[in-house]
Amino acid sequence: MKNYIISHWRGEQGLLRSCFLNGFVFFILFDIALGVLGAVITVPMFLIFHGQSASHNLSNDIVFGFEVVSLPSTFIYMVWSCVGIFRCGLRNLKDRANAIGMRIGGGAALLYVAYIAYSTAHAVIDLVPHILAGPNT
Repeated sequence: MKNYIISHWRGEQGLLRSCFLNGFVFFILFDIALGVLGAVITVPMFLIFHGQSASHNLSNDIVFGFEVVSLPSTFIYMVWSCVGIFRCGLRNLKDRANAIGMRIGGGAALLYVAYIAYSTAHAVIDLVPHILAGPNT
């Protein structure tokens, strides 16, 4: 597992594995796992405290706490994914021994990284004010 993570980070994996598996499939699985974890944490706590007078505020606190925890882990995953795809794409684009299709794929991978980076930055810009404002907003 460690070697797999390091080889992706260095851009040593193939384009398909870097872009599709590490950049798309693993993100979907990661997102599903975070959703399940959020439900496992949030739903029982809401059900336990639903009858108390502060239930609404408590459920907001639990969801807010989950957001605070999930944002850094998602950011770390996105950095790992983008760096690996970028390095792989750049390696394929620069290698003149590669067929033209591999070089075009390398350029497409760089565009994919730009899109992922832009989308991630946009999501962070939207979420940070919400997190800084606190759970009851």
